[in-house]
Amino acid sequence: RRYMEENQVDVMGMSELGVNWGKVHNVHTLWDRTKKWFPSRRVGVAYNTMERISSRAQQGGTATLAVNEVAHRCSKVGFDDSGLGRWSWVLVEGKQRYKTRIVTTYCPGKPGGPATVNAQQLAHLKKEPISQFWDDLARNIAKWQRDGEQLILMGDWNEDVVGSQLKQWMDGFALKEVITSLHGNKPPATYHKGSDAIDGIYISQSMAATKGGYLAFGQIPGDHR
Repeated sequence: RRYMEENQVDVMGMSELGVNWGKVHNVHTLWDRTKKWFPSRRVGVAYNTMERISSRAQQGGTATLAVNEVAHRCSKVGFDDSGLGRWSWVLVEGKQRYKTRIVTTYCPGKPGGPATVNAQQLAHLKKEPISQFWDDLARNIAKWQRDGEQLILMGDWNEDVVGSQLKQWMDGFALKEVITSLHGNKPPATYHKGSDAIDGIYISQSMAATKGGYLAFGQIPGDHR
């Protein structure tokens, strides 16, 4: 809240919240906690509802929070229809009926222990979760673009955002990474134990970015920039 107010943030995308929202008391949910923070707000939350656990802690998940004037223009909010909590979104309608879908994603990391997001999704999908993430996201992007929407895709991709593989994938949908396109150089690592920028924001070619960048580690909670 403090960061959003100080920096006049209209939309905040958050990856890896680590919360099983179905087991959290109502007053502690994002919906209730943000109610009095802003004159208006819309919240899209995604978490793995297919995993039957009693704990309030759960790896992964995302949230997309639109506030104030942008929230007034928000026609819909939603989440990954698989129930795996891989992305959340808000749909904003602007002048001349332009529609922009703002999506926050979390791509599962490589296979690890039983509590990892990869293991969670594997138990439900019975197939490799990372490739399934990209297949399902591609299907959704194609539909959103057919519907005439502009896209802003924010996320922890768990892959080098300037690497050729991810760049070619996004190029296939005419999406460009905003921060690196503004600065044109090798970005810093965005995970404190990593060596690459694995967090990025991709936008439609019809949109123009004027400013962008990375914070130092520790400026906000978490272990990413």
